[in-house]
Amino acid sequence: MKRRHGVLLFVIVSLSFCLFQVVYVLFTASNDCKCMLNVVQVFLSTCSKHGVSPFLVDPDVLEGWQEFHFKHESKAGLVVADDGIQHFCNRKMVTFAVLATEWPSATQKWNMKLLLRDFKELSFLWTNTTGPHPRLWRVTDLVKQEPSPYHFVFWQASLALHLVIFYSRGQESYMWHAPTDLQLFREYNLAHPAVQPVEEQGRTHVHFPLTAGTYERFDLTTIVVHDILFHSPRDVASFLSQQRASRFLECDAKSARQFYEKYPNQVSDDELEFLVQARQLLALGKSVMENVGIRFWLSSGTCLGWFRQCNLIPYSRDVDFGVWIKDYDERLVQAMLDRGLTLKHRFGKVSDGFELSFVYFGLKLDLFFFYEESDHMWNGGTQAKSGKKFKYTFPKFTLCWTELVGVRVRVPCETLSYIQANYGRNWAEPVRHWDWKSSPSNVREVGTWPEREWPEVIQVFS
Repeated sequence: MKRRHGVLLFVIVSLSFCLFQVVYVLFTASNDCKCMLNVVQVFLSTCSKHGVSPFLVDPDVLEGWQEFHFKHESKAGLVVADDGIQHFCNRKMVTFAVLATEWPSATQKWNMKLLLRDFKELSFLWTNTTGPHPRLWRVTDLVKQEPSPYHFVFWQASLALHLVIFYSRGQESYMWHAPTDLQLFREYNLAHPAVQPVEEQGRTHVHFPLTAGTYERFDLTTIVVHDILFHSPRDVASFLSQQRASRFLECDAKSARQFYEKYPNQVSDDELEFLVQARQLLALGKSVMENVGIRFWLSSGTCLGWFRQCNLIPYSRDVDFGVWIKDYDERLVQAMLDRGLTLKHRFGKVSDGFELSFVYFGLKLDLFFFYEESDHMWNGGTQAKSGKKFKYTFPKFTLCWTELVGVRVRVPCETLSYIQANYGRNWAEPVRHWDWKSSPSNVREVGTWPEREWPEVIQVFS
């Protein structure tokens, strides 16, 4: 009997201990959530006092918010969340962004001083990084300019808020932010050695991309969570999709100037006219491709011009796009025709060596379709008069965003290897006479189309 009572007592004690652990974990997590939310609330209200409206861009929190079941939408248009506090639990850092037009600039030093004074009075510490204004990136080392803010880290106790400054760039006014320098977080790490350093795993506490990034403009909405007003992207799924593919590469303006110093830019009237029209064709081609939902990147001479001289090559006489064959959509040709382009030729098959060429007021827009193999990429070429087939091989690459003549476009992230594959190690030397069948370093002849297939694989329209 005593033994049975002993076993029963042991079970009761064990269950009590387990219950205590559960309550303790829940209590601790709840306190962690509330602590972070309190820091966020103070931060947001202080910014609001100075006319600054940060919006949430932290991918982890936003991904959780996609699962919200909203209670109702008030008359003021504010979305009241049924849930959301748990996404701030066990977090040491949350990332917000703000438009550069709202954040005090270098010419508004008094406003910045007042804002930072208020943060100091609220026991916040902070550090920040700065750099040249993105609209002046071409002349960074030529013109003296006040540094522009890029990133801030504000922290109170061991809880930190990462603030990213979003700038407007290009003729399309797309949004851009600078890369995140991990040195930005060193002071925070030194102040809190118990917190695992950011540098150890790169994204331990910084969940926002570390590279420079770019986004199409997006609308914001307001969400109420735990009586706190949060601004966030209205279409969270679209924003996160952009964020995952947001990496931005800046053209090397210094190398471009060195190129022009070595090869003075003597542009004829015809070449000047080409540059103006090619910019229009680039923007038009981009518009059509995006409307159909097809990704593309700068390829061949257009990519070389961006990489080597931060511009179009004035004597190239065409604009070149690369496209994944898996992204091809049969609606593309008609979409181009509807926007005033004329189909010049259609070579190859969708399954082999496909390419399209359009003409717009005398300028060519060439679309080269790329096929992916296990260890390389390739695109094809066809000689119309002989039916000969050619293959251009490239090392594998991924896509990044950049800007060319004010237009936001993609380029291969591994640009140098892409350029060297096509133009060899002497790619930096201008070549005015180029034979697409023999000049490229990566071209080889791979046979001839059977004559019975010529009506399908060799279609010349103008």
